[in-house]
Amino acid sequence: MVHPSDRIRGSETHHLAGRRIVLAVSGSIAAVKTVELARELIRHGAEVLPVMTPAACGIITPDALEFATGIRPVVTLTGQVEHVRELGEEGDAHLLLVAPATANTVAKMALGIDDTSVTTFATVALGAGRPVIVAPAMHGVMEENPPIQRHVEALKALGVRFVRPLYEEGKAKLAAIDDIVAEVKRELGPGTLRGERVLIVTGASEEPVDPVRVITNRSSGKTGNVLAWEAHRLGADVTVMTPSDPHRWPPGCEIHHFDTVRSLLDTFETRLADLAPDWVLFPAALSDFAAEAKENKISSDQTSLDISLRRLPKAMTKVRELLPKTRLVGWKLQDTLDEAVESARGRLEEHGADAFVANARETMGAAETDAMLVLADDTHPLSGEKAEVAERLWGLLLRHVAGRDDPTEEIEHLGQGEWV
Repeated sequence: MVHPSDRIRGSETHHLAGRRIVLAVSGSIAAVKTVELARELIRHGAEVLPVMTPAACGIITPDALEFATGIRPVVTLTGQVEHVRELGEEGDAHLLLVAPATANTVAKMALGIDDTSVTTFATVALGAGRPVIVAPAMHGVMEENPPIQRHVEALKALGVRFVRPLYEEGKAKLAAIDDIVAEVKRELGPGTLRGERVLIVTGASEEPVDPVRVITNRSSGKTGNVLAWEAHRLGADVTVMTPSDPHRWPPGCEIHHFDTVRSLLDTFETRLADLAPDWVLFPAALSDFAAEAKENKISSDQTSLDISLRRLPKAMTKVRELLPKTRLVGWKLQDTLDEAVESARGRLEEHGADAFVANARETMGAAETDAMLVLADDTHPLSGEKAEVAERLWGLLLRHVAGRDDPTEEIEHLGQGEWV
């Protein structure tokens, strides 16, 4: 019989295929979310071994996590030496994820106290230099306790990564499941952008006509969102400039808001030098024209209205002026893909860009896209769901613009249970 967990393995992505993750659960009420967390890790291809403290067993039963993962949780260590077998220097597991981590467990990890299976697994992982991610969950006053703060800093100094909690109602609640999974994928990912800064300018600008009305377009900003998540997975430090914020962004992503093209240009003037991005991607739908905005609301009683538009400067040109060595990627939309490709070729030199993504009008706001990466001497098709296209696009940019290996080639092999 196939276990239910095997039926969903890799149903989202294969980013964690061939990876064995120890999910260590301590006695926070947030332990009720670990079934969902385990299942989401499995949907991205992982094998999950649950480990539980006795206090965690009082909140969620071992049977629940066994159902979620297909593996009986380790509650009490046995002669099988599970902690060393999994996280020793030659252990089977690739990462220890402590989620949720109580103040008690964080302190014991920092002090090397091994009085539960979770803390013993942690001691072995830290001693063997294995990757460790901690997702805390506790009352706010407990997190703010100076000794706990010192223990957190001590663990960070040992290389432990912490997932920022969700702060609300006076509590440091367990981070969103997507954020925890994203940090695991980042830690175990190819790291092709590790140590690099990526700036993504995305979404539709708004040019005012009067204090109420604006000129804008139908861009959803979805492309920029999935590009940000993929850059995060590849190890980049991600900054996003966007007019509105309907999307969830990767953990640790720095967000700057703008509305008009002029406000974006002002942000470039004040922020780009400090950001010093290695990459700037422009999946933004910025206005080419702006109106002479009226000081007061235009009356709806008017039977007709003439609006005078003036040409706006190109934001990409300003980026190239301020950052002559940054890798710059633009987007060009036309009625048809062929028209977009032809137009993109002309824009490469005009904007000093390294590449352009050409796409047709019909893809705007859609879940899927049919586009073309346009380089100085080559083109590459990009089609499918936008998240898949983002992964493929980053691979092509890394290969053809940065001259590195394409991380998407790894993914093709991961369904076979190996990490190449």
